[in-house]
Amino acid sequence: SNIRIMVLGGSFLQSTFINKAVDLGFELLVLDGNLDCFVSKWSNIEFLHADFSKYELVKSLALDFKPLLVYAPCNEIGNLIAAKLSKTIVYSYNSVEVVQSSLDKSLQRKIASKCDLLYSPKCLKYNGDLSEIQRALSYPMIVKHSRSSARRGVSSAKNLGELQLAIKSASRFSDK
Repeated sequence: SNIRIMVLGGSFLQSTFINKAVDLGFELLVLDGNLDCFVSKWSNIEFLHADFSKYELVKSLALDFKPLLVYAPCNEIGNLIAAKLSKTIVYSYNSVEVVQSSLDKSLQRKIASKCDLLYSPKCLKYNGDLSEIQRALSYPMIVKHSRSSARRGVSSAKNLGELQLAIKSASRFSDK
């Protein structure tokens, strides 16, 4: 087959897709910044040690490889790179604007709530007042920044000390 697929990421999460694509005879180029990622030593794919968060690098590789599609992980970087590349190598993908709006969990929660599509445990936005959170919620608590994904910045807290540490950890993902 001369169908080419560029895969952004070579972790265990992409391995099922990669195996199926190889079984179907597709030609794959897998990019990952981790030289020892899950699929890096597989002999049935072309693996390239490359940071797929670097758009210009990925664009250059895509223009050389000429993939029919780009398979991206469900995270901010993978989705944004795939959205930008779709205009360069012409394949269907969400727009950059759609991808960016999907990253804002607070916005998603507001929209889902207005459409009566949301049921979730109690949720509060941290505004600097821990006493308000402690009055409204009970331990254990899960703390997550609204703009993080893939469990990054997610912590559990069983008491005030752990809650303070969890908030500090989650704040690393703030874009402000």
